[in-house]
Amino acid sequence: MREHSDEKFFLSIVYAFVLSAEAKCPFLKGHSERVTQHAVAIGRRLGLSSEELKILYYVGLVHDIGKIAVPEEILNKSGKLTDEERHIIELHPVVGEELLVGVTIIKTGIAGVRNHHERYDGNGYPDKLKGEDIPLIARIISCADAFDAMVSVRPYHLEQMSAREATLELNNNVYAQFDARAVDAFTYLIGQRYNI
Repeated sequence: MREHSDEKFFLSIVYAFVLSAEAKCPFLKGHSERVTQHAVAIGRRLGLSSEELKILYYVGLVHDIGKIAVPEEILNKSGKLTDEERHIIELHPVVGEELLVGVTIIKTGIAGVRNHHERYDGNGYPDKLKGEDIPLIARIISCADAFDAMVSVRPYHLEQMSAREATLELNNNVYAQFDARAVDAFTYLIGQRYNI
C-alpha cells in the first residue's frame, strides 16, 4: 500500500514539474508524454522486464525536467543559439539529474535523464559517453526524443517531418547518434503504426 501511494505521489509531483517546464515553451506541450509512449514501446519490443518498463516510463516523463532551469527566451529562440545559450541548454540533463537524485522510485533510471543526449559516436553531452557505455535506458530515450522532435514543430524548425522521414533520419544516424537496437525496434513499431 505504501509503495503504491508513494508512486501516486511521485507521479503527481512529476506531472506538475513537467507541465511547468512545458509551459515555458508551447512547442514542448505533450512532448514528455509522447517520448514516454515511444520509449516504453521500444522497451517492450526489446524485451525489457516489467520493472525496467516502469522505470523507463518514469524516466520518459522526466527526461527534460531540467529545462525548468532554462530561460524561456532560449527555449523559444527561433534563430541559431549562441555558444553560451547552447551551453545552458546542454546543462538541462545535469540539472534534471540533480533535481531527481534523491527520488528513490527513479534511482535505477537516473542515468536515462542525465545521458539521453549522449551520442553513440561519443560526441554527445554531458559526459561524452560512447556506444554501449551509454546506459540502454538513455539510448532508448534518445531515439524516442529525437523522433518526437523531428515530427513536431519547434522554434528552430517550423517544418515538421513525416513519420517516414523521421524514421529514415534515425536509421541514417545509427552508430553515429543512435543505438541500432533501439532504432530497429522503433522502425518496426513505426512501420506497424503508420504502415510504412
